[in-house]
Amino acid sequence: MQSGEGIYMTIEKYAALKSAYAREQGEEAERAKTIVGLAALDMSRVQIIEFLKTNMELSEEQAQAAYDNAMAAHA
Repeated sequence: MQSGEGIYMTIEKYAALKSAYAREQGEEAERAKTIVGLAALDMSRVQIIEFLKTNMELSEEQAQAAYDNAMAAHA
């Protein structure tokens, strides 16, 4: 094993992971805002899930979970 390897990650890897996490959290926050906005326009759950699948390229399960999470957080 070379110096710096093992159970510890490099600073670069840590920064990359934190950046990816922040990007993912930002995407989820934007997705939640979109879902709440669509619900405010009186779109049904089914319509919003179809929108998410088509426009955000989510699977059925991902779209349903995103909808449920956004509406629970908004309630």
